[in-house]
Amino acid sequence: MNLTTEGLARASASHPWRTIVVWAVVLVLGIIAIRALLPSATTTDQDFAWGYSPESAKGFRLIEDRLRGERKDVETLVVRSSTLTVDDPTYRARFEAITGELAALGPDIVEHSDGKPHIFSFYTTGNPGFVSADRHTTIAAVGMSGNFDHVSANIEKVLEVVHRAD
Repeated sequence: MNLTTEGLARASASHPWRTIVVWAVVLVLGIIAIRALLPSATTTDQDFAWGYSPESAKGFRLIEDRLRGERKDVETLVVRSSTLTVDDPTYRARFEAITGELAALGPDIVEHSDGKPHIFSFYTTGNPGFVSADRHTTIAAVGMSGNFDHVSANIEKVLEVVHRAD
């Protein structure tokens, strides 16, 4: 057999059933290879090449390093005003009302220790890293109680507070 395209075409035309069987075997082997190799090739984990990391990944690492201690679920609350800044007493009162409602959900939903909720913000820590450069936006890290399944079952209660505050 000649291994040129003309030779392959002649062999295929001379032996059509053999060609179909060879293609069927190649197809089955391809499906087997995909099923065996695809799960290890796909993941939801992200890694950034050459040490490059977007600002969101840096922020997530800061929250992880500074607020979590032991591995807990943390939800991030973002509060923004187009007119007021974090230095305005009205802004602070509204922010503290929202975080107060979250704390009132209780230790079954929001992590507590020594009777205090694990809600960290600019107002509780004094850390300017919780405030945007224009001072119109601030965040709060809300420590959630329980494991992932427990948090998933209770996150709707947290979202209700946030949606009411909107």
